[in-house]
Amino acid sequence: TPSDIYVEILKSRTLRELVVVEFELQRLYGQPGMERTLKVLSEHVRIALTPVGVVRVQVEDRDAERAAAIANHLVAGLDRFNRESVNTRAKRTREFLEKRLIEARANLAQSESTLTAYEQRNKVVASTEAAAVGAMADVISQKLGLEVRRSYLSSYSRPGSAPLRQLEAEIGAMDRELGRLPSLKQEGSRLALDAEIQRRVFTLLTGQYEEMRIQETRDTPTL
Repeated sequence: TPSDIYVEILKSRTLRELVVVEFELQRLYGQPGMERTLKVLSEHVRIALTPVGVVRVQVEDRDAERAAAIANHLVAGLDRFNRESVNTRAKRTREFLEKRLIEARANLAQSESTLTAYEQRNKVVASTEAAAVGAMADVISQKLGLEVRRSYLSSYSRPGSAPLRQLEAEIGAMDRELGRLPSLKQEGSRLALDAEIQRRVFTLLTGQYEEMRIQETRDTPTL
């Protein structure tokens, strides 16, 4: 659980070394090096998880204000680690979506150009089977959006993790729904479908990209 992870981060050497340096504990404890100082510090800091999942940080010191400051410093370090992790993940996702957005823009331009050429060549407006085109475009664009999300989620998640399994189930449901939709018979309808799908995918990716761009610059406390 997140609480279990918080406990392990609070117990980490990285955060405790920062405490040693910040509060000059090596001098305060009269120890010759970092290892000995960390050992003494561990005797005065207790991190525990209550049965209901609340993380409890207890610090013992001869100075009450310093004890409180050390406890707060540990929690601030955990908070900083969380923000950096979230921002790093958002940056990686934003960079991934940026590349996909360039591809989507090119695909959209190509599909619209092909559709326009077909309409000019045949002197028609490819609007036949409009209801079927709209229904299929809706399902296919949603499926493609889920596949994009699966791609960037898998870059930082373990195989078989709950979020990935959930996405796989949703993609499978979309495939089953597509199997029940009627096929398009006319070439103009198929070209119109492709153009509509590319438009919707471009819109979807643009929204996801903007969301990640905002999240990447967000610096709000997580605790």
